[in-house]
Amino acid sequence: MQRVERQFPVRLRERLRDLVDRPSVQRAISEEVERCMRLWGSNDRAAELLAQCTPWAPVEHLIIYNVTGVATQEIEAMMAEGRRVLSAIPGVREAVTGHAAKEDAKYAWLVRFCHPAFIDSYREHPADVAFANNLFRPMAGERISIDFQTIESIFTR
Repeated sequence: MQRVERQFPVRLRERLRDLVDRPSVQRAISEEVERCMRLWGSNDRAAELLAQCTPWAPVEHLIIYNVTGVATQEIEAMMAEGRRVLSAIPGVREAVTGHAAKEDAKYAWLVRFCHPAFIDSYREHPADVAFANNLFRPMAGERISIDFQTIESIFTR
């Protein structure tokens, strides 16, 4: 039997996101999670779990590139398609695009992987290969990329 997946309409997804972002809903979810953890006997076992599990180690895939001879609308369309396609690849947590704040011709991609083990499968994934070969590389001639892991983050308010 073939499984059929339905996608929520955009407006419904946005409404659900708005509901979940409410503090009262977040509190209710948190309380239910804590109740289930107690019920299943998994509360107060963090040290045991950490000793047995490898923690996730996110990786940032950064690409900085120049584009010449291409209209801004085409570049933006390519980036929008890339965000859509790449964010659907397993192991990708987020796909972000942008342009340099002070330079006109520099653009950037930031693709966040959930673990270093996903780098190779991402690069070999048919959706990435097709996007890179058909849309990205023809536009982004000059580019540099790096995969890196964050050592430490400091957040300020």
